[in-house]
Amino acid sequence: MADNQISKSYEQVYDQLYATLNYDPQGNQQLFQLVNDYLGFIFLGTPLMLLSLGFSYFIRAEGKPNLATMVFIVANVVNVIMDVVFIKYANMGIMGGSLATLVGYCFGMILVIRYLISKDRVTKFTNKIENIFKTLKSIFVLGLSPASGQIFMFLKILIINSLVIITLGSSGAVAMATCFDVLLIVSILVAGVCETFSPIVAVLYAEKDNNAVKFVMKHSFKIAIIISMLITISIIILPNIIVQIYGITGSENISATIDALRIFSLSFVGVTITFIMLFYNQAIGQNKLSFLISICEGLLILIPVAYILSNIIGIYGIWISFSIAEITTILIILVSVKIISSKSKGKYKGFLLLERSDDFEIFDLTIKGLNEVMDLSEKIIDFSESKGLSEKTSVYLGMAIEEILVNIINYNNNQDNNQNNLINNRKKANNKKKHTFNKKKKLDFIDILIKIGKREVILSFKDSGIEYDPTVQSDDVQEFDNITVLKKISDKISYSRILGLNNTIITIKKTN
Repeated sequence: MADNQISKSYEQVYDQLYATLNYDPQGNQQLFQLVNDYLGFIFLGTPLMLLSLGFSYFIRAEGKPNLATMVFIVANVVNVIMDVVFIKYANMGIMGGSLATLVGYCFGMILVIRYLISKDRVTKFTNKIENIFKTLKSIFVLGLSPASGQIFMFLKILIINSLVIITLGSSGAVAMATCFDVLLIVSILVAGVCETFSPIVAVLYAEKDNNAVKFVMKHSFKIAIIISMLITISIIILPNIIVQIYGITGSENISATIDALRIFSLSFVGVTITFIMLFYNQAIGQNKLSFLISICEGLLILIPVAYILSNIIGIYGIWISFSIAEITTILIILVSVKIISSKSKGKYKGFLLLERSDDFEIFDLTIKGLNEVMDLSEKIIDFSESKGLSEKTSVYLGMAIEEILVNIINYNNNQDNNQNNLINNRKKANNKKKHTFNKKKKLDFIDILIKIGKREVILSFKDSGIEYDPTVQSDDVQEFDNITVLKKISDKISYSRILGLNNTIITIKKTN
C-alpha cells in the first residue's frame, strides 16, 4: 500500500515536471521513461547530497579545507567508477547513472560522519531555541542572495532555452546546453576564489583594515579575471575542441554551437566581476545590494533583452544579450555604490564601500605564551593614554585585554590536559588504535591589534587555539570584573571561528 502511494507520488511529480517543461509524457513515452528512471534515485538521494555538501562548508570554515575537498573528490570519483559498473556491467542504463550518483554521495557522507563524531569539531548541535527566530532570520538574510541566484539561474535556463528552441530549433538547444556547461566550469573556478576571500574579507572589513581588504580584493579580481579571460580566448580561438569534447555531431549543430560559444564566452569576464561583487557585498553586510546584483544579472535584464534582440537579429541577439546583461549589471553596481556612499554621508567610500576610517594609532603585538602577558597591561595603558584616551578607559582597556589573554591561554591549557588524559586512557585500552580525530589543537599564537581613532577604538584578537569566545563569561562573574566593564562600555562585540582561527572584534565609541 505504502509502495503504491510512493509510486503515485513520484508519477505526479514527473507529470508536473513535464507539464512545466512543456513535454507530454503520453506523447513521448520513451523519453518520459528515461527521465523516470534517472530521477528515481536522484530524488531519494537529494537529502544525502544536501547534507554532505552542506556540512562540507562547515568543515572548511573550521580550517579543514583538505577534508572538505575530499568530500567532493570521494563523492565524484566513486560516482564515475560506479557509472561504469552499473551502466556497462550491470546493464542498468540511465538508472545506473542515477544510482552511481547516490552511491558516490554515500561514500562522501562517510567522511562527513567521521567529522561529526570527532572530538575536535567546532560545530555543535544544541536544543536551545530561545533565539531560534532571530537565528533563522539571520540565516535567511545572509543566504538570500546565493539561494535566489540558483532560483534565478533555473528560471533563466528555462526561459532562454525556450527562446532558443523557438528561434533556432534543436540545434539551438544543443548550443545552449554546451554554453551553459562551459559557463558552469567558469562559475566553479570563480566560486573557488569567492569562497576563499569571503571569510577573510568579513574579518578584515570588521576590523576596518581597509588596506588589507583592498589587497585581498585586488588579487581576487586579478586571479578570477585572468582565469575567465584565458577561457574566453581559448574558446574564441579553438571552439572545435569544446565541440569534440561534448561529442556534438551534425553540421547544423556544430555550426550553431561554434557561433554560440564564441559570442557567449565574451560575457565571462562580466560574469566574473558580478559574481565577485555579489559575494563581496554579502561578506561586508550589504545584503540588499547583493540581492540586487543577483536578480539583475540572473533575470531582470537578460530575459527582456534576449526577447527583444531575438526578434530583431534572431539567435545572435540571444547570445549577445548575455554580455549586455553583465555590462548593465556592472553599471547598476556602480550607480548603487554611488547612491549608498551618498546616503551614508561619507561613511562609505569607493567601489568596495569601505568604511571611512580615521588615521588610526596602532598597537600590534603577537604573543606565544603566558609569560609574555605579564606587564602587558601597563604597556597598553601607557599607549592608550598617549593617544588621547582617558585614564579610566585606558586602565579598563589594559586590564581587560590582559584578562582576556590569560583566559584564552588557560582555557586552551585546560582543554589540552583533558584531551591528553582522554587519549592516554584510550591508548591504554588499545595501543594499536590511531585517534586521527583527537589530535591536540595547539595554541601557537595570539595576535592583539588595538586601533585608536578620533571616533572609536577597535580591539581585535586572533588565536589558533580551540574554539573559545573570550568575552563569554559564567553567570557568577562579578559585576565590576574587567571584562564585564569592557563589555558595558563597548558598542559592538563580534566573535567568529574562520579558517581555524578564533576572531574577536570589540568596537568602542569614544566619548572623550
